[in-house]
Amino acid sequence: MNKMKCPICNRRIFDVSNFPESKIEIAIKCQHCGRLVTINCGKSIESEISEEPIHKQVPQDLVLNTSSKAADLKEKIARIAVDVFMKNGFSETSMQEIADAVGMEKSSVHRHFDSKSDILDYILEFYSKETTWVSAAAFEGLTKDSGTDDVIACMYLYFPKNKERYYIKTLHVLVQEHYRNSDIREFVARTILWQETYVAEVLKRLISVGALNKSIDIDFWAKLHVSITVIFVERLVIGIGEMYPQFEGKGMEAMLRTMYDLVFKLHGKKEVSNDYS
Repeated sequence: MNKMKCPICNRRIFDVSNFPESKIEIAIKCQHCGRLVTINCGKSIESEISEEPIHKQVPQDLVLNTSSKAADLKEKIARIAVDVFMKNGFSETSMQEIADAVGMEKSSVHRHFDSKSDILDYILEFYSKETTWVSAAAFEGLTKDSGTDDVIACMYLYFPKNKERYYIKTLHVLVQEHYRNSDIREFVARTILWQETYVAEVLKRLISVGALNKSIDIDFWAKLHVSITVIFVERLVIGIGEMYPQFEGKGMEAMLRTMYDLVFKLHGKKEVSNDYS
């Protein structure tokens, strides 16, 4: 099995088990650096791959530096694109406008992103990787003595340290576009609205361990949790203004705390004392 590597970032793209007799060229987009590259395959180059002298190989530290610079530039383009999307709207923004904002030729931007949809995918991937709603360890730790703090630990929305501004801008783009962009609606459904199922599971566990009464309307409270989230995000986008750097997600946590304080007040188990002395 021969590992074919990207000539730009030197990372593995695909494997070839048997080379074809004649030399052929394969054009492919590298999944690592995002560049469109051409890979030569064929019997005539098989020996070159297996017998390539060590001194002709690219030093690993140089490869890493090149890849790192490309990744930094790609992130820079995405960050600036978020600003342009916020100002103009995703649908109204052109790749030329993004290139002008970055200070690059349009063709140079295309070396990193084929289209503005690719940029959006990159932004949403950041959103998914850098944020979380779930703490599995906290979920497993719920007991009959659990309260609001324990529930918040299971569903705490945190904003990546030193990336709050970028995060809120990303939310802004999502809220702006999810009414008219089916891809964003699907993304919102997967990453935000899916909370409803998770919240329901948390409430069910609280019932099973004896922290809440079975009379609780799980569906109502799960939907309310998601509604609070969506309303908070929409109002945040409208009213945050120049306060991005100061925002730390405390407003969201405060609203969820209020909700779960009420949940435990209305449906929490009442301990019966066994002390008759």
